[in-house]
Amino acid sequence: MNPSGPDTHAGDEPGRGWTVAVFAAAVLVRAADLWPAGRFPADPDALLTAMRSLDVLAGNFHVFHSGVRLGAVESYAFAPLFALFGPTRFAVTLGPLLEGILGVACVLALARRILPPKAALLAALFFAIPAPPLFGVEQQATGYATVLLLGVAVLALAAIYAERPRAVTGVALGLAAGLGLWCSIQTLSATAAAAVWLLDTGRRPRVRLLVSAGAGFVVGALPWLAFSVTHAFSTLRDNYGAKPAGGPGAILSNFWWAATGGFAEFVAGGVPGVPVFPTLLLAFHAAAFAWFVWSASRESSRGSWQLPVLAAFFTLLVFSVSSAGNYHTRSVRFFILAYPLVAIADGALVWALWRRARPAGALAAAALVAGHLWNFQPAWSE
Repeated sequence: MNPSGPDTHAGDEPGRGWTVAVFAAAVLVRAADLWPAGRFPADPDALLTAMRSLDVLAGNFHVFHSGVRLGAVESYAFAPLFALFGPTRFAVTLGPLLEGILGVACVLALARRILPPKAALLAALFFAIPAPPLFGVEQQATGYATVLLLGVAVLALAAIYAERPRAVTGVALGLAAGLGLWCSIQTLSATAAAAVWLLDTGRRPRVRLLVSAGAGFVVGALPWLAFSVTHAFSTLRDNYGAKPAGGPGAILSNFWWAATGGFAEFVAGGVPGVPVFPTLLLAFHAAAFAWFVWSASRESSRGSWQLPVLAAFFTLLVFSVSSAGNYHTRSVRFFILAYPLVAIADGALVWALWRRARPAGALAAAALVAGHLWNFQPAWSE
């Protein structure tokens, strides 16, 4: 295993058919959850995204969905789908499916700069068929699928820029970060991770990065910036994610709950009839994380493996210090930018097991995917 960077041996490249199979699995699982669209629940927030898309097509432009917390980026991105298919639930469901597939591609791009190619493909598989709590958030057109996609894109583009510093990559990185800020300040977990890692003393040229990424960021975040300036930064004042938790006691309480309850629910979920499975799944994720950080840090103290680790760290930090941490129900959405680390660490451990004993690696991969699918409950099935 070489967690610090891509394996350059051509013989270690997975066959094209395996890559196609991973993306096909991502499509099939999402399609099974979303369709038939006529049975998809009329979630109010998802329909708000659709209504804003229809406004865009009518020439009425919005910066936010409602309030000032979630930007209307998703509505602009989905507007062409409503232009093609009309105001239908099919159009509402197609957007998250496409974003989910793009998210898998971004995770694969990031993982290939951290792990050997076959291990990276495993990471993409575990992101393509994720833990059910994440899947439930990702499948709704409520803005969080866009948060996840833009956050993972920032991490992947940061790794690509470090590999080959080009202005166009810097602009794309900044654009993704800017659109992410417009969508939700939650994406700052990924942006901060990329900034800290890229601006480290070992990453040059800094000036070119600041200019190219800065230009892209301003373009992407321009609606948010303009609204903030003209409305006395209500985007922060009236956003509970930007308000402090309320003192050291609240911060410790938020952190403790996230570490022992919220995050565990997020990555493990549950399997009906098998109460021990979430514990086993959580133990596997913990072992994968420990193995990933230990083995990667041995090979490189500044490798791109730090990107998903930093994103998860900032995710937990922001949840703990902000009033968002006061929400102990429906909190899965606040942890979504930590999931790239979960998928990549799982891919690293499964690949290590496979290299040492193929039956053990195959069993671990099968159990992980089967556990997620076993608890697969389409939103329309209830």
